[in-house]
Amino acid sequence: MESYVEVSMLHNTATILLSFLMASYACVQPLPIRKMLVYALALSIPGCLLFFPGSWLLLVLEEVVFFFWQFRFCTKSWMMMQVIRMLWYMTSFAFYQGGFHNFLWFVPLHAAVYWLWLVYVLLFVLLHVKWKDMLARMNYLYRLQIELADTTLHLKGWLDSGNLLSYEGIPVLFISSSYETYFKKQDIELVVMNTVDDTSVIRCYACLAAIEGCHKHRVLVCCRNHVSLPLNCEVLLNMNMMTLG
Repeated sequence: MESYVEVSMLHNTATILLSFLMASYACVQPLPIRKMLVYALALSIPGCLLFFPGSWLLLVLEEVVFFFWQFRFCTKSWMMMQVIRMLWYMTSFAFYQGGFHNFLWFVPLHAAVYWLWLVYVLLFVLLHVKWKDMLARMNYLYRLQIELADTTLHLKGWLDSGNLLSYEGIPVLFISSSYETYFKKQDIELVVMNTVDDTSVIRCYACLAAIEGCHKHRVLVCCRNHVSLPLNCEVLLNMNMMTLG
């Protein structure tokens, strides 16, 4: 199989970078694009230039080094990137044939691969636009730890500037009713909640909670039937929590 090494090198770099961007967005694990680009180049350049027996072992070693050096804290994105990358390779092979060497796809001379590159450019643009939106939304996501009588819940919280409800200076958080079984042994407080339409009394559970990196504070947790939050968050945080430290 004849192939232009430079074209294959460029194509594999773009494929690996695009796959990592797609995986990072899907897993909500934003990574610096510089790290992903260095990784893509470090695999594509030697992978396309080395043809001695056993050169694939060098690529495996590079994968291991990069995983433990840069990506061990985002394993989910790294694993999904590998799957997406192989899917792109299989799709390319189905349309253009070509060959594989060092786990990379080599573009055959006859392939009009620029059509695939146009698809890549479109996806890069769409990811760039969505990436900004996702990063903006990520600013409202906080890891939360809630200590209960017999367990500790580790949840994702969504900060809503409109939730300022407090009772005697204690902020009120809202969580899905599916978690209510965990709060059976907690003290109950009845809190008056005023809305635009009416006034109601809600049942809350007293417990300790801490945003990641902050101190524990007493909070009241209200379990509601309908708590729909972005980015698969489970708790509606209270703006007053951000001033507790």
